[in-house]
Amino acid sequence: MIAKKQSKIPIGSNTQDIIPSKSLHPALIVGLVVLVMIVGAVLAAGQYLYEQRVSLADRIYPGVRIENVDVGALTPSAAQEKLRNHGFDPSTSSITIKFRDEKLATFSAQKLGLKLNVDTAIEEAFMYGRRGSWVKSATDMAGVILGKKEVTIPLLLTYNTNIIKEYVATLATEHDVEAQNALFSFENGRVSAFTIEKNGSRINQEKVMSSVEKEIQTLKDRPRAISVVATEEVLKPTVTLAQSNNLG
Repeated sequence: MIAKKQSKIPIGSNTQDIIPSKSLHPALIVGLVVLVMIVGAVLAAGQYLYEQRVSLADRIYPGVRIENVDVGALTPSAAQEKLRNHGFDPSTSSITIKFRDEKLATFSAQKLGLKLNVDTAIEEAFMYGRRGSWVKSATDMAGVILGKKEVTIPLLLTYNTNIIKEYVATLATEHDVEAQNALFSFENGRVSAFTIEKNGSRINQEKVMSSVEKEIQTLKDRPRAISVVATEEVLKPTVTLAQSNNLG
């Protein structure tokens, strides 16, 4: 028989000198640490947003405004009261139509059906971060709660435009004047008599209604009596006396 040779490890020798050690690369260690920190931050943010969503279940999310009023963290009813205290109540307003420095008609807020869309704006404020897909709602909610952005919901005044439009149309019918052309009489091929031309005028109804709309929207947070002037435009005749020089 042939005896098998056995390798012997000298007593007192260090095994690490025989079995090579494997260490992590420093860059890999840094990467792992950063990854752990990122995951931890994401989980912490997620937990915070979840807690905020639960605690604000019946409230508007922070960072949401209606016009210039911060309604964040308020219930819809509290937001409505806050808007009312800031003067968002046009019921005491009125609008007067003037023509040639004379006040012709005044319309109250009640007659015009003047109404501020407070309820609609509050509902939109409350639903911000709660509507749309899960991704959109979560992104919107995180944006305002974490202070990354602010959202402003506008207020709009609505009213019965036909009331003023019909009145302005009637006013134009009563006061518009057509321009008159110059008239000429001819004798022996020459102008022997004439009637001088006259300018006309008309109320610019579109401009009046545009001014009314602009002024009414200023009543959102400043209810008061306002006035709009019905301005006139000059209408020029197409035939003038000066043209008689070309007629002989």
